Amino acid sequence: MKKTAVKKTATKAAKKTTKKVAKKTAKKAVKKAAKKTVRKRTSRAKAPIRMKLVWAVGKPGLTPTAMYAYPDKSHAERHADKLGEGFMVMKMRVTMEDPPEEEEAADAAGTAKA
Repeated sequence: MKKTAVKKTATKAAKKTTKKVAKKTAKKAVKKAAKKTVRKRTSRAKAPIRMKLVWAVGKPGLTPTAMYAYPDKSHAERHADKLGEGFMVMKMRVTMEDPPEEEEAADAAGTAKA
């Protein structure tokens, strides 16, 4: 074979391999673009937590011994005075639990489930 024929075949082979490499890189780029467009699923909105304010009677840092509704601060102060030194009246937030729908329906009908 002549040198020119060898060069031609070598350049043809190089062109083919570069085309294959170019196709592979193009496919990879398309796959990456497809992956980027995928959206994450949004979670369901959680129901808001209902809170209420109460007056708690107890020693600071410990669990309260009694709780009073927010308007009954005077009752809470009397209770703290009755318990003695170190007991205080503190404002607290307490979560309110919603009763299940089945119990609400039973209460509305005037019957309780046994």
